[in-house]
Amino acid sequence: ELPAALDAVVAAGVNRVLTSGGAPSALDGAATLESLVRQAGGRVTVVAGGRVDAAAVQGLVRAGVRELHVGNDPRRLAAVIAAAGG
Repeated sequence: ELPAALDAVVAAGVNRVLTSGGAPSALDGAATLESLVRQAGGRVTVVAGGRVDAAAVQGLVRAGVRELHVGNDPRRLAAVIAAAGG
């Protein structure tokens, strides 16, 4: 159902979609996120969200995700930025 939902949001003109890949955390949904990124083909940005922390960054990047939603905890944000090399 996620592939069909992605096609629907693209058709609606949405340019960014936030998802965990249907899993409890983005890292748990990394395989699905990878598939969605491939399906999106640049038509929409797939943003990984759901318990994104520093430990998840590399796995999500390997899945092709280029944008992460980390919430509003400044310590978590700082750790994710550091893990991403920024």
